[in-house]
Amino acid sequence: MNEKNDSTSLSSAEEGKSNGISDELSVSPEDNLLQIDVRKKQRQTESELTINQSEASNCKPYLCISVFALLYIAWGINTSIMGPFFPTEAQKTRNISQSMVGMITSVLMVTLWLFSIVFFFVASDKNKHSVFYVGVFTSSVMCVAFGESYRFDNPTSFIMSCLATRLAIGFAGACLWSTGAPILIPMMPKKAGKIFSLLEFSAGFGFMIGPPLGSLLFSFGGYKLPFLVAGLLELFIGFLCVAAIRKLVVIRDYQHAIHNLPKSVSALSMPSLKSVGLSKDAKFIPKAAFKFLTHPGILLTSLPALAVLSQFGFFQVALAPHLEDTFGIHGDSSGKIFLIHAGLSALTCAVYGVLIDRGHAQFTFITCAFLTALGYFVLGLPLIASDVNPKITLFTALTLLGLTANGGYLPCYFIFERFAVNDRIEAPHKLRIYVCTWVNTCYSFGLISGQFFVGGLFFQRYSFYHSCMLLALITLTSSLLICAYLILPRKTTTENNRTQNPEYASECSGRFGEDQGKLTNDV
Repeated sequence: MNEKNDSTSLSSAEEGKSNGISDELSVSPEDNLLQIDVRKKQRQTESELTINQSEASNCKPYLCISVFALLYIAWGINTSIMGPFFPTEAQKTRNISQSMVGMITSVLMVTLWLFSIVFFFVASDKNKHSVFYVGVFTSSVMCVAFGESYRFDNPTSFIMSCLATRLAIGFAGACLWSTGAPILIPMMPKKAGKIFSLLEFSAGFGFMIGPPLGSLLFSFGGYKLPFLVAGLLELFIGFLCVAAIRKLVVIRDYQHAIHNLPKSVSALSMPSLKSVGLSKDAKFIPKAAFKFLTHPGILLTSLPALAVLSQFGFFQVALAPHLEDTFGIHGDSSGKIFLIHAGLSALTCAVYGVLIDRGHAQFTFITCAFLTALGYFVLGLPLIASDVNPKITLFTALTLLGLTANGGYLPCYFIFERFAVNDRIEAPHKLRIYVCTWVNTCYSFGLISGQFFVGGLFFQRYSFYHSCMLLALITLTSSLLICAYLILPRKTTTENNRTQNPEYASECSGRFGEDQGKLTNDV
């Protein structure tokens, strides 16, 4: 009897519970119809997702990453193809001064620098694809337009046309570099170091083959042909990038659709912060950006990075005139000299990517910064030692600078990220865009310094060797400053930040390296 009573009470309880649930869902006939419609949409979305997931197996992220690599190669060619012949051609055929050549060359990086700061505050997960598409097509079209500016015989018209097209290319470069990595990293978040190194290797490879390709095309078809080939190549690869991205975005949207479907009628009445695309820390984004930009570690790390990156802009403007004046090497054959530096800097990107992923980002950065200062000194050695062979110092310095160029720049991605995590900067979803846009800013301003200030103004007033000694002094001083900052003990918040965001902090810690305590007490 007791068992029968117990079973009866249990069944009645379950019946009451089920009735309670049905009563909760059956508030009104209209709500019932709305709930049925929601469930139909959910089942339809799930079936569509199943179909598209089968299609996704044939479109893996590696395809998209490979196309991105080709695009950054084309961008590197676009940027560096003018180095062997533009300075001499502009001076001989249009009577343009060396300082104006430096201004035309550096205005690209000035625009890239300014718009990188703009994208620091504007770029987000919502608009990164649109910004990237604008950058792809603007860069390719303006490259062709830069070659067509040679139609203007008037020096003033030629200068204005060159400045306008280079301004547009700089804007496009800011779009590409501010959003390229944030688009790729969510596909493979555990391989962020390899993705960064791949993009840098691709751009470096473009810088490597750009000058010899420019010399070859210039010898065959004159001034316009190199820019026409580079622009059309980038445009074609840009269409491939858009197709690959759109394929993955459609599949991702289906995946998000299931998680964002409301589970009850009450969920339809009030939209959540997630449904309207807002986060709880969105109001802290200006404060986080200010904290990031004023962090002393980030600012001091930027100084040697700027000095290291100056070599790319300096060689682009000053190396071709130096080769012609000192060794009699003209623009149609000087691309082979450029190939030494650009080739080594591109090939070493993979090595530095492995070192960063193994936790040696900081040690690699410091070592390469000091070696870069040594390379500048060797390049300017004929200034103080007249008995040395200038060809030996030239090839030795270009080899050393090519080996260490990306080592003094590529680790900045992860050093900046580590400083931001240690200092508990708010809005962690924005950190990756912060880091990418700030590194992009350093890259552009470093090339501006090399192209205009050192390779334009200083080189025109003094000499090539004086300019190299100036770069050596700046690099050495800035490297000593960041070493002093890293050695000094500081109060850190790493453990508290790991408690608040353990997955993100551990990911950054693994790339930065726990064995870097010999240089800093942050870790």
